[in-house]
Amino acid sequence: MSFWTSKDTSKSPDAYGGFWTNATTIQGGKDGYDWADGQIVEKGGVSQRLRLRYLTNTSDTSGNYSTTIPLYTCTTSGCSNGSNTTLSSMPFSATTASSSPAIVLDFSKLVANAVANIKQLIGWTLGRDPSVVSDTLAGAEMSAPPVVTSPDTAITVRGSIHGDVLHSRPAVVNYGGTTGVVVFYGANDGVFRAVNGNQPPSSNTSPAPLGTCTLSNTCAIGTTEPGGTLWGFIAPEFYTNQTSPKPNTPLGRLYLNSPPIGPSVLNADGTFATRPKPYFFDGSPSYYQDFTTDPNNKKVWLFLSARRGGRLLYALDVSNPTAPKFKWKLDNNSSGMSELGQTWSQPKVAFLKGYTHTVTVTNADGTTPPKTVAKPRLILGPAYDQNDHGEPPGCTDYTTDPPTKVNDPICRGNYNSANANASRRSDTMGRGIFVLDADTGALLWSASASATTNTTTCTSGTNACNVNVPGMTHAIPADVTLVDRDYDGYIDRLYTADTGGNVWRVDMQPTGTGAFNTWRVTQIAALGGLSTDPTPRKFFYPPDVAPGKTYDAVLAITGDREHPTYTTQSYKANAIINRFYMLKDVQGMSETLTTPITDATSSTSTDTPTNLFNATSATYDGSGQGFFVSLAGGAGEKGVNAPTAFGGVAYFGTNQPQSVQSGQCNANLGVARSYSVNYLTGAFVSNVLDGGGLPPSPVTGFVNVTVNGQDVTLPFVIGGPGSQSAFGAVKPTIPINSKRYRTYWYREKDQ
Repeated sequence: MSFWTSKDTSKSPDAYGGFWTNATTIQGGKDGYDWADGQIVEKGGVSQRLRLRYLTNTSDTSGNYSTTIPLYTCTTSGCSNGSNTTLSSMPFSATTASSSPAIVLDFSKLVANAVANIKQLIGWTLGRDPSVVSDTLAGAEMSAPPVVTSPDTAITVRGSIHGDVLHSRPAVVNYGGTTGVVVFYGANDGVFRAVNGNQPPSSNTSPAPLGTCTLSNTCAIGTTEPGGTLWGFIAPEFYTNQTSPKPNTPLGRLYLNSPPIGPSVLNADGTFATRPKPYFFDGSPSYYQDFTTDPNNKKVWLFLSARRGGRLLYALDVSNPTAPKFKWKLDNNSSGMSELGQTWSQPKVAFLKGYTHTVTVTNADGTTPPKTVAKPRLILGPAYDQNDHGEPPGCTDYTTDPPTKVNDPICRGNYNSANANASRRSDTMGRGIFVLDADTGALLWSASASATTNTTTCTSGTNACNVNVPGMTHAIPADVTLVDRDYDGYIDRLYTADTGGNVWRVDMQPTGTGAFNTWRVTQIAALGGLSTDPTPRKFFYPPDVAPGKTYDAVLAITGDREHPTYTTQSYKANAIINRFYMLKDVQGMSETLTTPITDATSSTSTDTPTNLFNATSATYDGSGQGFFVSLAGGAGEKGVNAPTAFGGVAYFGTNQPQSVQSGQCNANLGVARSYSVNYLTGAFVSNVLDGGGLPPSPVTGFVNVTVNGQDVTLPFVIGGPGSQSAFGAVKPTIPINSKRYRTYWYREKDQ
């Protein structure tokens, strides 16, 4: 079935024909079934299943919408940390969400009473289009109800039933058994979704009827078909008043479409009217899964980050994916969390030496012996400071035009070119590293410039250790790289990088005990350029680490990911010559660096620092503390994803802004390139990718295929040089020493 499928009920995946079942005659009389997907990008997939669900529910005006997709929220009493409240007891309904905390809207822009407006918002959030009732209602996306015959006239589905999934890489959990696969992700319509990720058997030539699975009892989860939404969760921070006066919240702004999303506009007084899009759970979720410790008490914990959506973290217990529970939430007002910025850094689950707990497991014979297991921890950077890097101070209040600036727990900034050339400065938040208890959300250890204590003032396992690191003055939006150097199942080291061009290492077992008060933070590199550079080389992505016998290769790429489309040299972010670095971390498990590896050359020049080899046009000779490669496109080209080490090669993608010539209609997507760099020699290959834009992160691995009747395992790279597409796959050459060595021997003899 293509997106140009005609209205043919004998071939269509639903009884009404075609992928677009909402209306057929609303744009110039053109048949909606013949529209290409470029205009309606939500055809197929989860969005289509949402539309099919609505075909049987066109008249619900209660505001609860119990027959559609379950949508949950948090109440003040129900979402206290440790409450373990079942989310189904807190539906996003007119009753629940109008009490505590209440939905906040600018009711002056609506046409009915407050309760009715709340019901309309709830229905709109779930996907109902108010225009079916009246095209004067806020949130209406059609100019008028479709003037067609049954069944289309009764359908209430709005066109944008599913929001964009921009940065939220889905978390895929395989529950096994009769449940199978569930996919969790956030979309920028306010809803975090759980979706049935199973597929009907291949013999099923058409999708199973709604709520059933006729050919298998494993493809449906409860009454939810493959591709169907099990439930959605919307945090109260997205619909409640955070700072007064501010009646129009992110969800309300989408519903009202006021003020409309648009580019920044320079006002006559020199200020900017900013109308950036609102974000919600825009970060990539992570999860902890334990099905082996206690088979009778399987655990799956889900950790939600907001990225541009705010300064907050949520944890849900989804051990039963059809009955999720609230675990805990944190924001910048939580104890010890003032450094928490926009949560760009994905929380990483880790096990640390010295931190275990005892659980009771019921065996098959009824005995309950104690069992000692490692405690899961969460490790993340405090994230991004939206007030830095050319953004206006404070946050944007969308209720005025031009918007005013307020301090808001879920603030979202927008780039202000007036500040693009501001002097280099430190950040105000997001500076450091957090370690949390994954079960309770309690802060266990942190390192930041704002901490007032040090490692000698805390007791491991009792009080939180807040380590003061004087030089850690820039935000860390990148993920934290976890390294188990001795392969014992416990994390030994952390690596991360910040927007000041610095690379940091945390040794978690310098004495072998893992005690919090022995952890050591070391700045291993300062690569931002001259201290006088207004805008330094920045790291927005984590380094990758390739352990070796004599040194660990720390691989990192610079680039101001926040400003990908500015094309003039007057914007400092586009004047920088960015670099790929291989840093030799030669220190042992208990040693510290005395002097960081530095690149103090101008960020706009090609000068070579004294302690790094320039491998841009020469083979690395092994000298110094590593090498760098300047990106091939010159000034303005920047890394837009993290390096991925595979088979002795680091893979990554870049983008370079490109001015659109007058009279052309092509989008300003810039030049996209893919790179592969041999991190031992510095030899690299790059090629331009078709279509431009921001290439996705490379994917590497091995795949089993059959060649000439033989099953073989082959390496692959998706997104590496060798293909003109960012999604093209190539087979890399992995150098393997052909000389074989005996690793063991034994002797057999007759008895």
